[in-house]
Amino acid sequence: MNPDGITAAVGESRPRIEGRLKVTGAARYTADVPVAGLAHGWVVTATVSRGRIRDIDAGEALAQPGVLGVLDHRNARRLNPDAGQYFGPDRSLPLLQDEVVAYAGRPIALVVAETPEQARAAAATVRVTYDAEPHDIEFSLAHPAARPASTLFGPEADTGDLEAELAASALVVDEVYHTPEENHSAMEPHVATAWWQDGHLHALDSDQGPFGISQVMASLFLIDPERAHIRAEHVGGGFGGKTVCGPQLILAAMAAEHFGRPVRVALTRRQVFLATGSRPPTEQRVRIGADADGRFRAVHHHAAFALSPLAEYIEWCTEQARTLYAAPAIRTELTAVPLDLLPPCSMRGPGATPGSFAFESAVDEVAERLGIDPLRLRLLNQPEVGPVSGRPFSSRRLVACLQEGARRFGWAQRDPRPRVRREGDLLVGTGVAAVAFIAGVFPPLRRSPRRPTGPSPSGSARPTSAPERVPR
Repeated sequence: MNPDGITAAVGESRPRIEGRLKVTGAARYTADVPVAGLAHGWVVTATVSRGRIRDIDAGEALAQPGVLGVLDHRNARRLNPDAGQYFGPDRSLPLLQDEVVAYAGRPIALVVAETPEQARAAAATVRVTYDAEPHDIEFSLAHPAARPASTLFGPEADTGDLEAELAASALVVDEVYHTPEENHSAMEPHVATAWWQDGHLHALDSDQGPFGISQVMASLFLIDPERAHIRAEHVGGGFGGKTVCGPQLILAAMAAEHFGRPVRVALTRRQVFLATGSRPPTEQRVRIGADADGRFRAVHHHAAFALSPLAEYIEWCTEQARTLYAAPAIRTELTAVPLDLLPPCSMRGPGATPGSFAFESAVDEVAERLGIDPLRLRLLNQPEVGPVSGRPFSSRRLVACLQEGARRFGWAQRDPRPRVRREGDLLVGTGVAAVAFIAGVFPPLRRSPRRPTGPSPSGSARPTSAPERVPR
């Protein structure tokens, strides 16, 4: 679209292309699409937090009606152990490769049958014995294994003399904030249907980035990226939980190759919580030193988040402290705590959501203790240039945003006391907070169109085109 067209679209009501299909119930999601010759896989997950599989007894499962077979580490195809996601090799991706259990809920077997009911019934008869090993899932900022987190977004801030400014402050707020693990729970659970034809992998998958996931699948299965074709026509919610390559797709592709027919793997709601990534828990210490008039002298934000040793990940909680307000001294620290957990992944406002909760709560603490209106305190400490970089802003409209929000919410007339405003049976409060979130700009990547064929929604051949996508 040309620039004029973009300008004309801003602020206009436009119908969604798929809107009518969705509101009338006509949209077919991944598990709704019929595919000829389809078999169904049911995932068996680990029940220990760390250890080794001593034995998987699938004898009873194999004798069940309709069962085609059971895949586990003893008969599954070998995958590339160095397959990556965003920050390097993700060792949680190569499933069914060995007897090692790195976290509770890791997929360790797949039962494949003619119907999902048969697969589920057979999976319930699989007997797994383990040699359990000591595990560590206790998260804290002071964990002995804590280490500095990766610096994908540049080094952490350290400007001015933090301790001297804190010592010279009329008020110092020093608080610790905790946020729990948070799980994605989209209406459509993770599901995929995969098949192979002429050395090409084809899949229908519930995901938020078919191009990137096709690259991961090509890396896992050691095929040319042009031979991996992933389609995600509708996604019934994702929130970041479907940006990564999910176990349903990996297992469906492995089973489809092994059994020579299309295989669908749908995770149950419980399995989504067990086997797909979540926002990690955080513990954050925030120190703010201020003069009696509310001007900040020192800002210190030290945030820690849980991490799996299997894959690098960054929950960048410290962006707010280095972006929102001016102070002579600003220090941020980001710590990763490796635990025996499923690798976390992005979830709506990764880093910014728990980070702004902690940091802006501390700002409110300053306002309350000094008896200053929290909106006025934020306006008082607005920077003229980047607080850490010293570079001018390309644009910054936070002040206007805060002022307009105050006007619309009737901020000047609010009663700041808690639990005094009721609307019917509800207690209604009024608060204010600001947030910053990184914006990345990348050149576009183009992929040449290809028209793969194979089982289609109608069971016959149907051409598709590979998408063009700007990477995250």
